[in-house]
Amino acid sequence: MRKLKYIIGILIIIICIGFLAFRSFKKSGVYYLTVSEVFEKKTTLQEKPFRVNGTVVSGTINWEPEKLLVKFDLTDGEKKLSVVHEGVKPDLLGDGKEVVVEGKMSNDGIFISSKIITKCPSKYKPKPK
Repeated sequence: MRKLKYIIGILIIIICIGFLAFRSFKKSGVYYLTVSEVFEKKTTLQEKPFRVNGTVVSGTINWEPEKLLVKFDLTDGEKKLSVVHEGVKPDLLGDGKEVVVEGKMSNDGIFISSKIITKCPSKYKPKPK
C-alpha cells in the first residue's frame, strides 16, 4: 500500500512537470513566416506577434541614429515587406543579409519590429585594407 502511494505521487509530479514544460514551450515556440506567407495571412495576423524570415533588399536600409530608428525592406524573392525597427541597429544588418524580424503588422501594412535576429557568417574574415 505504501509503495502504491509513492508511485502515484511520483506519477503526479511527472505529469505536472510535463504539463508545465509543454505550456512553456508552446508559448515560446514562435516559428517564422516567409514574406509571401505574411501577405497570404495578412488579415489573420493583425495585432498578433510573429516572426518573418527574409533577405534585406539592397539599398533599402535607412538608419536614423538620432531617433534610433532603422527602416528596410525584406524579400523572399517574390514579395517585399517594409520593416521599421526602433532601437539599436545590429552590426550585421546589411544589404542581401538574411534576417528574422519579430514584431507585429501595423494597419498600414508595415511590419513594426521589436527584435532583429541576423544570421551570423560561418567565418569571420578581417576587412581588406
